[in-house]
Amino acid sequence: MRSMRAAAVALAGGATLLALTAAPSSAAAPTVDPGAATKAVNCGTGWNGLSVVAVTTKGSSACGTAHRVANAYGDAVQAKHHGGTGRKVVVVHVDDARWKCRERQGDPNPYTECVNLKDRAEKVQLVS
Repeated sequence: MRSMRAAAVALAGGATLLALTAAPSSAAAPTVDPGAATKAVNCGTGWNGLSVVAVTTKGSSACGTAHRVANAYGDAVQAKHHGGTGRKVVVVHVDDARWKCRERQGDPNPYTECVNLKDRAEKVQLVS
C-alpha cells in the first residue's frame, strides 16, 4: 500500500497526497481529473463587451455556463460600485457552484479569471 501512495504522489503531485491522507475513506472522489485535457473555447462577447473564454474539459457546451458566470460577475461588480466592499476577489454562484473571480496578469493586458470551486479545471476568462 505504501508504494502505491508514493507512485500516486510522483504522478500527480503533493496536492494529491494531501487529498489522499486528509479525506476519510467514505469521501467521494474529487471532481477534477488530473489527466483530463482542458481546452479554451471562445464563447463570443459577454458582459461589458469582453470576450468570454471557457477553459474546460467539457467542450463547447460550457459556453452557456461561461456566459452565466460572466453575467453574475458583471452584476457583482455593478453592485460593488454602488456601495460594495471593494474586494479584489468576487465570488459568484452559478449552476449550484461557487466561482471565485479575480484579476490575473496577462501578456500584455490583465484579464479576469473565474474558477469553479467544485471543479478547478473549469474556468471562465473575461478578456478585453
